[in-house]
Amino acid sequence: MSALHDCCDLERTSNRNLPNQEQFQARRSKQRLLLALLVVLFFTESGARAQQYSFREDAEAQGLTSLSVYALAQDRAGIVWVGTANGLFRFDGQSYSKIDSNPGPGDTMVYSLLVSANGELWVSTRAGTYHGDGNQFAELKKGNDPFPSDYGQPLAELKPGRIALIKGNKLFVLTRSASGSQWAVEPYFSDVDLSAHPELKKIQSIFAAPDGSL
Repeated sequence: MSALHDCCDLERTSNRNLPNQEQFQARRSKQRLLLALLVVLFFTESGARAQQYSFREDAEAQGLTSLSVYALAQDRAGIVWVGTANGLFRFDGQSYSKIDSNPGPGDTMVYSLLVSANGELWVSTRAGTYHGDGNQFAELKKGNDPFPSDYGQPLAELKPGRIALIKGNKLFVLTRSASGSQWAVEPYFSDVDLSAHPELKKIQSIFAAPDGSL
């Protein structure tokens, strides 16, 4: 628990109070796009120790119809997944394509992306949390209700079949069922832990080490 206590961002301001979206996009879109391009180049060129880098500007002509980029992830096939203000995009090294599966993120702002050890893509949005192979998705639910995560860095894999997720500034653990088709959603901390450490009710970001510790 002490490791989690040290690494979590426990600011008192709730991340649910997001800035005005239009202002945020105007301020951040260009640098986030440049960051996206830089990371894509890093992923595709990381095999070489020293080389010259070239840059290109991707926009609507390449299929990226939303230039406000909030999240990036690369899967084992080398595909780069791009979370934007208007949904999820797939980048194959040449062009972008919008993911319009249903269920799926649709046109909703994508906060965070995670590729798990088994290659499953997790997509965190303001409307819900989705997981799948990038072509088809299932929506995470607790009972019959959608279970969207908070804004920020709300997802981390603890070990295969166990995902940590932040919702309402509280940490939850998602555990895959034996059949592999369902996910159980439970609080990560007990009521005793939360009473002894009230700061654990104000978690905004998480990070998991390679051994699964937070």
